Amino acid sequence: MAAGLAGALAFGAAFLGAAFLAAGLAAGFSSTTGAVTGATSTITGDASTTASSFLRENKYATAATITAIPMIYSMFFLLVQVKWTVYLVSVYLAQKFSVKYVIMLLTNLELREFMSLPLPTRSEQKRLLFRPSKHLVHHTYELINYEVFNNSLPKPKIEVQSHCRKYWGMCMGHTHRTVTGSYCTIRMMDKWFCPQWFITTLAHEMVHQYQWDIIGPEREQEGKDWLMSHGPSFYQFRPYLEEHNISLKTAHSQRRWFKHQDLFKA
Repeated sequence: MAAGLAGALAFGAAFLGAAFLAAGLAAGFSSTTGAVTGATSTITGDASTTASSFLRENKYATAATITAIPMIYSMFFLLVQVKWTVYLVSVYLAQKFSVKYVIMLLTNLELREFMSLPLPTRSEQKRLLFRPSKHLVHHTYELINYEVFNNSLPKPKIEVQSHCRKYWGMCMGHTHRTVTGSYCTIRMMDKWFCPQWFITTLAHEMVHQYQWDIIGPEREQEGKDWLMSHGPSFYQFRPYLEEHNISLKTAHSQRRWFKHQDLFKA
């Protein structure tokens, strides 16, 4: 966003600079023409020689002025074309998430910016074109952990699988810790309708991880069983996730998603 603002300011400055320069050159051209007209109308007889010498002295400046004006307009329209070309290419690449080098650009986004990216078309979504790399899956986990959970979650084992067709994501709790200190394994699908669906599902499973890894030991000290459910301890994170435009529900309906294209309504 900061880069886009800087680009817009730079473009505005270039536009104003070109406008003022064009106005200045136009004024110079007008004053030069007026001076030539005044000289030729008031001088008679021998003054015709003076007028001729004046034109000879100023013809190069006048010609340069006449040549510069089209060049300025050409530069202005070139800037406009470049601006819109960059914009259209950016939108196109943002929708083609299967391109590997675009994935690297996404790792510079904040969570809310990630969720605000333009959606692919419905036909593209149905082909499950968004297929995040393992690097992006782990980066997104760390991003959610930082912005929503204040880095309180120990890193679990994360699996990305192609054969988990009955669910989009799953958090499995174990009775023993992994080397990272977590008791959980998060398993995620490898193909998605869009990045927003992927992030929403991962955040859902991370809430379950919080229940098991953080609340579980506390419950054990109180003599209670460890718990992973869709109860009050789950929905306490809804307002925190909504700050980042992430919907927290028990499940999302694919039919309602393709109707509304909004996970809060799906």
